[in-house]
Amino acid sequence: KSYFNYFAVWREMNESFGIPPEETFDVFMRYPNYVTKRLKKYTLNPMARDFGFKNGETNVTEFVKQLTSEMDLMLMSDYFDESMILLRHEFCWPMRDIIYRTKNERKKFVYAPKGPIEGDKREKAYRNFATADYAIFEAFHKLFWDKVASIPKFYEELADYQQVLFEAAQYCDDPRRPTALEIEGSEFHEWMTLDRELCKRLSMGLYKQVKVIQERYDPSSPRYATFPLLLSPPAPIHKLR
Repeated sequence: KSYFNYFAVWREMNESFGIPPEETFDVFMRYPNYVTKRLKKYTLNPMARDFGFKNGETNVTEFVKQLTSEMDLMLMSDYFDESMILLRHEFCWPMRDIIYRTKNERKKFVYAPKGPIEGDKREKAYRNFATADYAIFEAFHKLFWDKVASIPKFYEELADYQQVLFEAAQYCDDPRRPTALEIEGSEFHEWMTLDRELCKRLSMGLYKQVKVIQERYDPSSPRYATFPLLLSPPAPIHKLR
């Protein structure tokens, strides 16, 4: 659905075939080969292609086998918080390092409406069209939940993490926020201090974030080898817990 909207597949189908915009998604899902050749590069196994898959040339089974042997973890955007917990366990990160704010969330799906399509004829037709993408998803979907099941008290930790995210969002969204916020430690996370500069960094766009990271490792930059990034001294303290 994201590809359908982002690359304006609906517009191409409307202009090329005269399909009414509000019907394009349904037609596309039922007859995915109906799209023009130019748009197939966006709609035919786009996820697999990003990993190096070549449509019509690569064996799907061997490709998925290779991917699962090379990657210990694949994050899932539909389960982003769960993915962050898995990532933190994989790299032994403190919870403070996986605090995030949602940005650029799509509020409106133009002609690819939100909601499940699994189980209907449209989903079956697209599954037959994008076989590599489905094979990758199903393989890593199983690995993902196997990893979740291997972590003791995973859902308790997830709830604790989401509470930290909530408190961080409250603090950062408050225009009268104090200089720092201290969140008491728990079974799953350390005592942590959040400050205004962290809020500033959490609100940065992608390119600004990349620039900050580059400066962190650039010997000619005044921020070179400084840690933590953009953080100010913790004072005074305001407790939420």
